[in-house]
Amino acid sequence: MTDNNESFGLSRRKILGGIGAIGVASVGAGLGTTAYFSDQEEFAGNTLTAGTLAIKVDWQQRYWGAPPAVRPQDYATTTNEAGETVSNYPHVNAFPDDSGDGEQDLGGVVYAGENAVFSAAEIPACCDCADGEYYVTYGGDSHCIEPIVDERTAEEFYDDSRNDVSSLFLDIQRENGAVIFLYRQDLGGGELGEPRLFFVLDKFGNDDGGGYATFTVEGDLTDVVWEDLEWEIEDDPGATSADEYSISSTEATASWIWGDNRTDGGVLGSLTEEFALRIDPDLNGAAALSGGAPTFDPTVDVGITNLVVLSGDPETEIVLEDDLGGPMADDDLGDIVIHSECGLEMGEETAAFGPNAESLIELDDVKPGDSGEVTFSLHVCDNPAYIWMGATGFDAESVLGEFVHARARLVPGCLNDVDGFDDIDGYEGDVVVEGTLNEVLAALADASYQGVALATEDGDACFDPVADSTCVAFEWWFPIGQEDVNDAQGESVSFDLGFYAEQCRHNDQNGA
Repeated sequence: MTDNNESFGLSRRKILGGIGAIGVASVGAGLGTTAYFSDQEEFAGNTLTAGTLAIKVDWQQRYWGAPPAVRPQDYATTTNEAGETVSNYPHVNAFPDDSGDGEQDLGGVVYAGENAVFSAAEIPACCDCADGEYYVTYGGDSHCIEPIVDERTAEEFYDDSRNDVSSLFLDIQRENGAVIFLYRQDLGGGELGEPRLFFVLDKFGNDDGGGYATFTVEGDLTDVVWEDLEWEIEDDPGATSADEYSISSTEATASWIWGDNRTDGGVLGSLTEEFALRIDPDLNGAAALSGGAPTFDPTVDVGITNLVVLSGDPETEIVLEDDLGGPMADDDLGDIVIHSECGLEMGEETAAFGPNAESLIELDDVKPGDSGEVTFSLHVCDNPAYIWMGATGFDAESVLGEFVHARARLVPGCLNDVDGFDDIDGYEGDVVVEGTLNEVLAALADASYQGVALATEDGDACFDPVADSTCVAFEWWFPIGQEDVNDAQGESVSFDLGFYAEQCRHNDQNGA
């Protein structure tokens, strides 16, 4: 084709979420008599407060067009430290994108591309932790925690809490417990040292103690180490020769075995200021070393019975598990996830990705063989909700829309593995709707974006806050070799995409 100037646009995105109003109602009731006996019961200041419902949406857009060296424009560029303009092909734009390189990241944690350890489904979208707090999720519940701050170094703090029976900091230990917390040294002048992740197992002097534990930590662990492992050698001289440690740039594992009257554990550090960690606890019989010779009697001793996270000081705890099965029980538990960043701020600014940008998708000079996608991750906040995907603001008979093909597809885990035109054209997945772009938009057509109902990764219609998120890829491609394709030269197509949420309670998915 020659003299091509097709364009492909999506006007400013609209993301819709219902937000409940707040109302107050009060009523007083009194009862009295002029007889000898009197009484009054009052129910004053009664209130009813409406719940809230919102959805938050993040996304990653990619475009596969002409190679970066020859294509006429860069849709996502970054200026490096040398002042050079660097192309981020095929990444176009993303939200959140703290680094500004077109690739999804929040607070230094990458959620898209080959460097991602976490997926966009795990972005902490709905939380509202304060500055200096960390966001923790486990078993569908969420918490905001503070680090323990002390003037001692991490090594001094660990040694004192382990050996000094009279120390207040013995309180970080729990009988038959596994304790996790973040620690920061107070450097004075309002400055804190880098975060460290502590693991403390059992309590010194516990005569029915002893047990096994394995913790696997995933995240960006570049320059992170298991600190000063000779601490562990002193914990339980009779057993620690069997303790095992490993670490790579993305995963760290420690396995411990200890006996009566002993404690065990370790410190992972130092972490960067911004991080996300996924912690997989395997306790008692599920731990890696549980098949070895125990240093305690598994028929008598208790093992690990509780799992807690400490917040702010040794006495403030969040109990994650309090009734584990004992030393040989298969306690293979769910993941604990800790984020340093918390919450997505949705607003008009999220639709602007450069000078004068008014659209999420805004591509010029699109040719046969080109393709692209936007993967949306949807997070329900506050209340369970149904979610629909819809489209409006388009010409159902667009010329270009007859030649461009498209589909909406559910993407498990948000890690869309499509890699350009060839993959898009043949990939099979959980397709919501597929056809020409005109056909797809017609199927999604709804002025309120209540077009096609979506489902969670488990196939549920109702999305639960914290526990559920879903990812929808809007994929398009311009097939080569179509008859009369020259009719598309110079044509353009515009449309709006959006999502609609409605509470599950008192509703069915049809909105009745």
